[in-house]
Amino acid sequence: LAMATGSLFLLQSGTNIHQGAYFLDQGLGVGISAATLSMNAVFTGVGSIFWGWVVDKVPVRHTYAGVALMMAVALVLFPIADTTAEALIVASIFGMAVGGILVVPVVAYANYFGRQSLSAIRGVTEPFVSLGQAIGAVFSGIIYDVTGSYKDAFLILGILGFATIAMLLATRAPRNVGVVE
Repeated sequence: LAMATGSLFLLQSGTNIHQGAYFLDQGLGVGISAATLSMNAVFTGVGSIFWGWVVDKVPVRHTYAGVALMMAVALVLFPIADTTAEALIVASIFGMAVGGILVVPVVAYANYFGRQSLSAIRGVTEPFVSLGQAIGAVFSGIIYDVTGSYKDAFLILGILGFATIAMLLATRAPRNVGVVE
């Protein structure tokens, strides 16, 4: 669970840090590039509400896998987004997924390990989040420096997103904790 969460924050960082520059490279201009960042932020808020509602209705590992799926799909779509409408749509989809990684992991930790253990679990898992964020930003930058484009970075991150889905679907609550999955 900690590795999957760190992985999704790697995807988030590897995309958010470079999204504006990517759309500038796509020739969309500063205004559209800025608008995609705004759409990403707005839909992060919408996504937080949406995924909070979903996780109350659907088992947490399936909800979290849905978040990862949405993020992976957005990453696969980034390299083909070269019009204003496409850029705004993919940024919105990605923002929705980011809203999910802000809400669902904490619910997963609480459901799997109990609310009384939440502080200890967060203490153990947050380094994975920080590491993922640090690696993602640098990774996409290095790919850009080597290839002259972010497209390969987004595709590789998308593949990692699909692998993360498998990790999340494999998670189960520990048996001795006695909490609901």
